[in-house]
Amino acid sequence: MKTFLALLCFFSLSSAFAATVKRERNGQAYLVNIFGHIHQNPTKSSQSLTTIACGHPLRLLKEIAVETKTETVLFAGEWNLVASGPYEGYIRQEQLTAKKPECFQDRFPKFFNDLGLEVTDMFYWGRLYDHYEMGKSEQP
Repeated sequence: MKTFLALLCFFSLSSAFAATVKRERNGQAYLVNIFGHIHQNPTKSSQSLTTIACGHPLRLLKEIAVETKTETVLFAGEWNLVASGPYEGYIRQEQLTAKKPECFQDRFPKFFNDLGLEVTDMFYWGRLYDHYEMGKSEQP
């Protein structure tokens, strides 16, 4: 009986702490690269929650503390917190744009469909863009 009461108290306390912060929409963005990933954590090597394609609409999120009513836009350095369908995770800020981009898939749909890309191909192309660094190289 004591174990049951202890578990009941633990779960009620953990649900009380979880309810103190809620996430709300903070705008919309689109994926720029041909494929990309929504990550579980704001790191390049974190687990991928889902693979998305160029032009995919994403909801940008912000966190609101219920008690203090303070808003925080969630991003860790170069990462933004986004939502797409049932998935909430992180994506690199440089892979997002405010306007829907002109994507390769949209410009050349017949060619793109004839490539016959499988899900694993899309996953690996998305991982490539996660690790690809944009910018200029330094000359000695």
